[in-house]
Amino acid sequence: MKKSRIISIMSGKGGVGKTVSAINIALALKEMNKDAVVIDADITTANIGIQLGFKNFPISLQDVLKKNKNLLSAVNIHKSGLKVIPASISLSKINSNISKLKKLIEKSDGDLFIIDPPPGLTTATTNIIKMSDEIIIITNPELPSVINSLKTMKLAKKLNKKVLGVVVTRSEKNFSRELKPAEIESVFGCPILAEIPEDKSIKKSIFDGMPVIKNSPYSHSSIEYRKLAAKIIGDTYKQPKLLALRRVFSR
Repeated sequence: MKKSRIISIMSGKGGVGKTVSAINIALALKEMNKDAVVIDADITTANIGIQLGFKNFPISLQDVLKKNKNLLSAVNIHKSGLKVIPASISLSKINSNISKLKKLIEKSDGDLFIIDPPPGLTTATTNIIKMSDEIIIITNPELPSVINSLKTMKLAKKLNKKVLGVVVTRSEKNFSRELKPAEIESVFGCPILAEIPEDKSIKKSIFDGMPVIKNSPYSHSSIEYRKLAAKIIGDTYKQPKLLALRRVFSR
């Protein structure tokens, strides 16, 4: 049985764009012919199903954890083509044991799993870090977000996990009251993998229940998520021809 690659998208606090990033990274990887599945591992405050507009799904992550079902039996195919394992928002299912997820992934014979854990430092996030092969840290360019995410990165390194780098979301490069990329890299001691700009297209995509790279494929945030996905798999990002033509004629 082949070994699955497990990448967790971590943050030190909520509201920084972690779930948006997990969804769009997974879909961008699928566009690059990788068999990626995104898992909503936040079993207390599940978000992925809500963001993608799933109203009903027969099997949730909690069902799989409780009954030791085949993990891939909980896969739902979103209309974007994204493979999703959603978590239930039911209060009756918040006590599921997330530590079982590692063994279920190992038995699944899946290729690549993108995990969206709860924010912050909890027993659940610690268990998810332990089961991960690699970690991507999400932060806003604000000091509280950076400091909290730094704690998450330090825990990951303490547990001997590979940190691929930092993704800065909601970046406004012309806004003077935010930390600069060089300052953020200095705090973390590792490179910034991507800067996702503050983008109305992302808000629109959440409202529409569609990942931004599908909903607004030529937006700045979509391009940055595709570049990030290419880095994750060690590939070179190829700019869409239509985008290149748009930029030529907009000069």
